[in-house]
Amino acid sequence: MLHSKDIPYPDDNFETGLTLVDTKTGAVKAVGGGRHFKSIRYTNYATNVKNQPGSTIKPVLDYGPAIEYLNWPTAYTLNDEHYQYSDGTPINEWDNQYWGNISMRRALEWSRNIPALKAFQAVGTDKAQQFAAGLGIKIDPIYESASIGGFEGATPIQMAAAYAAFGNGGTYHEPNTVKKVIYPDGKKVEAETKKTQSNA
Repeated sequence: MLHSKDIPYPDDNFETGLTLVDTKTGAVKAVGGGRHFKSIRYTNYATNVKNQPGSTIKPVLDYGPAIEYLNWPTAYTLNDEHYQYSDGTPINEWDNQYWGNISMRRALEWSRNIPALKAFQAVGTDKAQQFAAGLGIKIDPIYESASIGGFEGATPIQMAAAYAAFGNGGTYHEPNTVKKVIYPDGKKVEAETKKTQSNA
């Protein structure tokens, strides 16, 4: 079993947060609020701190919307080449190499930036924003840099719930922690969870 002391953190102040969400129900199974999380007064890095998600946002803002709204198959070909944002600002690949025509599946596997931006541009900011909101991630305003994670950010619990929808046939469940409420008189009320269904 991996313990936090086994991870080579850069220093004692480096923090992390994690969340485990049930794919089928959205039930929160575990929350790691921080490396040394002990008190309600501590900052919960799993639920309250937004960070730029980097390439983990690509299925949410780029490829998911392309499948949903443009009916692109995962074998759809995109050209990984020297490229720029719509305003003329260059965008580079993380390894400064360009792979030419590659499938959307391989572009995601190898985290290529140019195909991600091209998918985002093809879908359009409104549809990408709409798709992400349907997965619990609201980005407003949204710019093309969001296609590779350049926006205010998302919390670990938001990202976990968004990814859970991909493993649940497109049904997104808002993360939830209450199954039911039992009153002193024995009356039981089952908690209702909010969910949305993708059209893909």
